[in-house]
Amino acid sequence: MSHATITKVLHVPKMKNNFIFVSKLILEGFKVEFDKDGCKVNDAQGGFVVEARRDKNLYLLNMKLRKDMAHTKVSQLFEIVHTNVCGPMRTTSHGGA
Repeated sequence: MSHATITKVLHVPKMKNNFIFVSKLILEGFKVEFDKDGCKVNDAQGGFVVEARRDKNLYLLNMKLRKDMAHTKVSQLFEIVHTNVCGPMRTTSHGGA
C-alpha cells in the first residue's frame, strides 16, 4: 500500500463517496494518466500512488482518510458553501437576457 497526502481538501464524513478533482491532484504535483479502463495517479517523481477503475463516467478510487489529518469540520449550517458559477453567456435566453 502506498501513501500520499493531498492537502487543503474538503471531506464530508456522512457521504458514502467524496470527489477528488483532477485539477487539484495536478496542482499538488501528482501526474494523472487516463485510459479506457481507468486511471493511474503517480507522484511528482513517477512513483505509483493509486489506481482508479472506470465505472461509466466516473473513476473510482479506494482511499482512506487519515483521522489525524481531518480538519474539514464546520460548526454551523452554510459555513462552507460550494457552487458552480459560469458566465457571462453568449447565447440569449428564452426570456431575452
